[in-house]
Amino acid sequence: MFTDDWKRLISDAAEVGVKKVQCIGGQPTLHPDFEALVNRALVLGLAVQVYSNLYRVKLERWELCMRPRVTVATS
Repeated sequence: MFTDDWKRLISDAAEVGVKKVQCIGGQPTLHPDFEALVNRALVLGLAVQVYSNLYRVKLERWELCMRPRVTVATS
């Protein structure tokens, strides 16, 4: 899916009452539009859980993950 598809899906999820989205699969923090997608969810009032293997997470991604309503999970 393209970034606009993900943004539309996040918006649709919020409209139907979803409260939390989970970013998972591969290493989601490496997605070039990761910040924009997380911000989209937060602006819509959704909580975000980032599921990461914690390997090679850039500093700016950690700063994003420290925002209110964002949590990090790992295996």
